[in-house]
Amino acid sequence: MRVFNRRSTTVVVTTVVALGAAGAAWAAWRLGGAGTGVDVAGSAVELELQGRSDTSEPLYPGASAG
Repeated sequence: MRVFNRRSTTVVVTTVVALGAAGAAWAAWRLGGAGTGVDVAGSAVELELQGRSDTSEPLYPGASAG
């Protein structure tokens, strides 16, 4: 009969814990439930973008775009 030393015990325990965590993660992902889901946005907002075509002066934080 083989006697387990500290290193082999650590390897076995680490492997079992890793496989258990992987199994739990898979189960949570796979068996997450069934049904329909609905997502509703609070409100729409207008997005305004301003471009700049002057490439001789690069834009940097704090600089004016105009």
